[in-house]
Amino acid sequence: MSEWIGEQVFAILNYRSNHELQTIIASNYGLTALAECMTAATKGTGDDVQSQRILSRICGMCYIVEVGGGDFRMG
Repeated sequence: MSEWIGEQVFAILNYRSNHELQTIIASNYGLTALAECMTAATKGTGDDVQSQRILSRICGMCYIVEVGGGDFRMG
């Protein structure tokens, strides 16, 4: 995740959170794996704070719903 992408993702999430807009976020990663992935992507760039801010917005504005099952495209 580049610095610019992090800024854009945060701006979108922050705007939607501040205006109480519904937001659906879909990911193949669970929250822990997402945090690890984002932190690893920004390691050494000084953007670890940006990753934490994004994850904080996600946790504050979303209900986590896990959907199980295999990949139907690979079936």
